[in-house]
Amino acid sequence: MNQKKKIENYQQIAMGTGLRYDETNDLFHGERDGFDFIVYAPDARYPYMMVLHTAAKSADGSTFDKQAVKGFQKSSKKIASFGQKNLDIRVSLKAQSNAEKCKDTLNEALAATTTFLRTNSYSPCCDLCGQNVETGAFRMGGEYYHLCPDCEMKMRSDIAMNAQQTAQKKENIVGGIVGALLGSLLGMLSVLILSQFGICSSIIRCDHGGVRSEGI
Repeated sequence: MNQKKKIENYQQIAMGTGLRYDETNDLFHGERDGFDFIVYAPDARYPYMMVLHTAAKSADGSTFDKQAVKGFQKSSKKIASFGQKNLDIRVSLKAQSNAEKCKDTLNEALAATTTFLRTNSYSPCCDLCGQNVETGAFRMGGEYYHLCPDCEMKMRSDIAMNAQQTAQKKENIVGGIVGALLGSLLGMLSVLILSQFGICSSIIRCDHGGVRSEGI
């Protein structure tokens, strides 16, 4: 599938699911039943095999047990797997053959996921601070986050600071190398100039008679 056709199909999927398609980051994002979702295809070879990603926590801070996860996975034939790590919830879906089937799969899986979370007293939250506040989708490198405004601002500030520190380190390294090279060249040039004027430096040598200075 060429890129133009893929974008057209993804835009159709977005319209059919109520999500927004971000062409720059090649992902869908939006809200379903109060939960902020990022939806993306992890393997470009399979553009209709999606992963749902959201952030949520339980009322008592517990995580899903194996039985609950198995029950959820059996609740829909479209669901391939369910993963939970800290506040991250990821639902992998089975690959579909075209945009229409992908749209139907997403709608079914989104509804099933939000129902599962609500039924088990889970609520949407920020990936970093865990507060039950409005969040927005955020991508950094290959990682996806759902961040409240304060945490997003902090993460952007940290990214900018790290970039500045990295650039400063590179600048210091380059400056050190250039300084060393200039120092070496100036030293050699000084010796050549002094030699031209007949000014000799001396070298300390040791022999059996003691220490003596000998002209070059």
